[in-house]
Amino acid sequence: MPARSPPAATPARSTPLATRSSSKVRVATADTRREPENLAFLARQQLSFGTPTVLFFCEDAAKTYLIEPGAPGKRPNQVWWDMVEEDKEHVVTRIAEICD
Repeated sequence: MPARSPPAATPARSTPLATRSSSKVRVATADTRREPENLAFLARQQLSFGTPTVLFFCEDAAKTYLIEPGAPGKRPNQVWWDMVEEDKEHVVTRIAEICD
């Protein structure tokens, strides 16, 4: 299976290369937008936060394998339950605005 280059991202929105990388595996169907495409879309938006840069990805048996720089800080699922309701609402509203 040939590897593909990730979609081009806006350099100003690229995350600097970290000292560690992470990998993800996602199961996709024929009508699923691929995560590298989603990340490239987000990189083109005028967001108040950075988006991961895909260093490499490939697909095999409906799975997408991504290698991207590790992100500093805590993951959303680690802080969500400690957030006040107003902050949670803001996060959900911003996600809806970005996806709209």
